[in-house]
Amino acid sequence: MAVYECANCDRAEVLDSFVPDACSVCGGSMIASDEERARQAAAIAEQNDRFRKTLNRDRSLAGRIVQTQGVDALGYQMHLKIAVALMEFDTFNEDNDPHGQHDYGVLTVDGQRFFWKIDYYDPQYEYGSDAPHDPALTARVLTVMLPSEY
Repeated sequence: MAVYECANCDRAEVLDSFVPDACSVCGGSMIASDEERARQAAAIAEQNDRFRKTLNRDRSLAGRIVQTQGVDALGYQMHLKIAVALMEFDTFNEDNDPHGQHDYGVLTVDGQRFFWKIDYYDPQYEYGSDAPHDPALTARVLTVMLPSEY
């Protein structure tokens, strides 16, 4: 269950399985309560950690791992080192993870910096996910890139 509050009339609605488009009373925009946003961020962080640490071998989470052309050009041995660094990464803090979702990081491998980030799509990879905290409605794409490619 999730609690959503109307931005116009402050009405709170408790809902089971969907994010409301509008308040049922006044039609205003509905936003998740602070508690609900914190719960969703924690669920996203746990799912992102599981996805990243298993390199998408945990099939309970839909997703893909991709790399940019610059990373691709570095060769197989560097790809293996990047994969290990990605699985071991756990240096999250307020500066690099302000929303607490564990969806971005910076790696240094053999003295070279890499960025990684996770984006959230609908299961068909056509649009952004409406509910990134819900694995049934979300497919992740983890991208590894050179800083110059960001």
